[in-house]
Amino acid sequence: MTAAPAHLLLKGEKILESGEALAAVEFYKDLTQKFPDDLSVFEGFSKALCLSEETSNFALVTKTIDSLISRIPSAARSTQLQFYKAFSLERCGKLLEALKNYEICIFFNPAYFEALFNQGNIYLELGKYTQALARFELCSQLKPHDPEVFNNSGVVFDKLGSPLSAIALFNQAIEVDEHFTKAYLNKAWTLLGLDEAGQALEVFHSLVLKNPVLASTSDVNKGIGLAQVHLNRLEEAAASFTKAVSLDPKNPEHFANRGNVFKRLGLLEKAFDDFNVALTLKNDYALVYSNLGNLFKDLGDPAKALLNFSKAIELEPMLAQAHLNKALLLLGQSEFAAGFEEYEWRWATKEYAHQYLQTDLPLLKFSDLVLNQKNDSLKAKNASWKKVILWNEQGLGDDVYFSRFIGLLQKSELELYVRVDPRLCKLLSKAWPSIKFIPEGQQIELGKFDAHIPIGSLACYPLWLGSKSCVWGKDSVSDSESKDMPIKLSRSYLGFDTEEAQILKKSILNQIKGVSTADRQRDLVVGLSWLSTHPITGSIRSIALKQLVKQLDPQLSQPEVLEANLDTSVKLRNIRWVSLQYSNVTEEIDSLAKDCSTVVTEVQGIDLQEDISSLANLMGSCDLVISIDNTTAHLSAALGVETWVLLPTASDWRWQVVTDSIYGYETAKVYRQLKFGDWEELLNRVSKDFRAFTVSH
Repeated sequence: MTAAPAHLLLKGEKILESGEALAAVEFYKDLTQKFPDDLSVFEGFSKALCLSEETSNFALVTKTIDSLISRIPSAARSTQLQFYKAFSLERCGKLLEALKNYEICIFFNPAYFEALFNQGNIYLELGKYTQALARFELCSQLKPHDPEVFNNSGVVFDKLGSPLSAIALFNQAIEVDEHFTKAYLNKAWTLLGLDEAGQALEVFHSLVLKNPVLASTSDVNKGIGLAQVHLNRLEEAAASFTKAVSLDPKNPEHFANRGNVFKRLGLLEKAFDDFNVALTLKNDYALVYSNLGNLFKDLGDPAKALLNFSKAIELEPMLAQAHLNKALLLLGQSEFAAGFEEYEWRWATKEYAHQYLQTDLPLLKFSDLVLNQKNDSLKAKNASWKKVILWNEQGLGDDVYFSRFIGLLQKSELELYVRVDPRLCKLLSKAWPSIKFIPEGQQIELGKFDAHIPIGSLACYPLWLGSKSCVWGKDSVSDSESKDMPIKLSRSYLGFDTEEAQILKKSILNQIKGVSTADRQRDLVVGLSWLSTHPITGSIRSIALKQLVKQLDPQLSQPEVLEANLDTSVKLRNIRWVSLQYSNVTEEIDSLAKDCSTVVTEVQGIDLQEDISSLANLMGSCDLVISIDNTTAHLSAALGVETWVLLPTASDWRWQVVTDSIYGYETAKVYRQLKFGDWEELLNRVSKDFRAFTVSH
C-alpha cells in the first residue's frame, strides 16, 4: 500500500484554495490512479468533486466512495468521506439517505460541526423543526458566535410560531456579522409577517445601503413593495413591483402583486392586464383567479366574479381567501345558505385568524340547538351547556350589524354573555337588558362558560329557525316572505334618547343667526358621513365632502331650479348639515365653508369616535342621515333613522341587493354606483331624491 507524498496532497489543497475546483478534480483523479489505497487522496478527490458543483460529479462522489469502502472496509470510518457522501446525497435530493450518512460522521466525530449543521438544515427543509433546533443548539455549543447558526435557528423559531424569538436570533447574527445579508432578509420578512411593515421597510432599506447590489434583486424589491402596501403607500409599492417585474419578468408573483396594487388604486384595466399576464406565466395560479374574481366584483359583474372564485377553489381547494371571497359575493346576492357555509372559511384567512377567541370551549352551532315545544324557547342538546359566550370578531360597524341576531337567542334557556366593543355596551344593554355585555379587552374567565359562538356565525341562525314552524309559524321561509316573520330582523333594534335628541336638534337649528323661530322649525337637519379610513377599501368607499354637498345642496347644485319650482314657504326651508364623521375632518369642513359658504356643523362636546351613545342621540336628531359604507351607516340604520347609503359598485354584503331582505335595514335606502368610481352619476340620482325629500318632509 503506497501513500501519496505530502507535497502532492498539499498541491491539491492549494489548487482547491485557488477556486479551480475542476482542475483539482483532474489532479486528484490522476492521484487515485497512482495511489488507489490512499484515503487522503480519495478525501481530496471527493472534496474537489463536491466543490465543482456539477450534478454528475455529486453522483460520482457516492459511486467512488462506495467502491472504495467495498475494497477497503476501514474507509467507512473516515468522517470526511462519509461527510462528502452525505453532502452529495443531499445535493442530489436524497435527504433521508444524507441524514444517515451525516449521522455516521457524528457517530465517529460528535464535534463535526459541518455535519451537525447540514443535518439541521435538512431537518428544517423536511419540516422537522424540533430535530433541526436540536442540531443547531449542538452547533452553537461548538461555535458560540457563528452567524449562520443564529440565522438558521431564527428560521426554525419562526416556523415554530415564535417570530419574536426568531428576530432576536437574526439580530444576534447581525451583531456578529453586520454584513450578513441572509439575517437581514429573514428579519425583514419576519417583521412583515408580524404586520410590522414600517420596521420591515427600514431593514430592507438599511440592507440596500450596506449592499447596493441588492437594490437590483427582484426579491428585495418585492419585499419593499409588500411593506409599502401594508403602509398604504400604494404609488411607491407600484413602482417597487414594477422594478421587480423588470428584473424578473418571468415571475408571475410580481405581476400578481402589482395587479393588486393597481386594483386598490382604482386602475382596474392595469390590474386586469397584470392578472392576465400572471395567469399566462402560471395558468394554475389559484390566488390570482381569486383576485381576478374580486376585480370583476368591483366592476359589477358578479357572474364572472363567481366563475373566477370557483376556478380558484377548483385549483386549490384549501385556499381560504377564495372561499371567503366567494362567500361575500353570495351573501351580497342574498344567497344566504351557500354564502354562510362558505363564510366559515374566514377563520383560515390571515385577516380573521388572529381574531378567533383563544379557547378550548366547544363551539355552539345551530345544529346543537333544539326547540322546547312547551314554550318555544331554544336550548342546547347537551343539557350541561347552560352558560354561553357570544363574542365579536371584527370592527365596530360589524358589532352594530351582527348584534341584531342577539334577539334570536334572547328567548332561550341559555345564560348568554356577549363580548362587544366597549363603546357599544351602554347602547346594547338598553336594547337587551336581560343579556350581560362584556367590553372587549376585559379579562374573561372562560372556564366559567360551557360553549362559545362567534357573533358572525350567529347570522346563519335565521335560516335554520326559518324552517321551524313553532318559531315562525310556517314550515319554510323564503326571503320574499320574510316580512311575515314574527321577528323582523330588518327593523330598528337599537334606540336613542329622544329627549336628548330633541335638545341636540334645537341646538343645531339655533346656531344659525338671523332666522326666525318659525323658520328654524321648518329647517331639516341632515347628518353626513363621507370618509372611510379602512386601509384597503377606504379610498374606494369615500367621497370628497365638497363633491357630496355641492351636488346635494339645492342652493349650490341647481339654484335656478329652486327659484323656479319651489313655492315661498319651501324656499325658506334650509338644510342644516351636521357632521357625523368620526375622524378629524375639520380642515375639510373649513374648506367647504370658505369655498362654498356652506356650513357643516361639528357638534361640540361629543366625541364621535368614542362616545357612541351620544353619537346615537345626534343621529336621532337628524331628519336624514346620508353616509357612505361605514360604521355611521350601520348605526344610523340600526337606530331606525332614515338613512341613505352611498355605495361603490361592489359593497359589503350587508347592504343587500334585495332591499327587503331580513339581512338588510328597514330604514336604509341604498344607492349603488353604476360604473366603478363614478360618484357623479350616483349623486345626481341622490340629489334628485333629496330635492323631493326636502319638499315632502
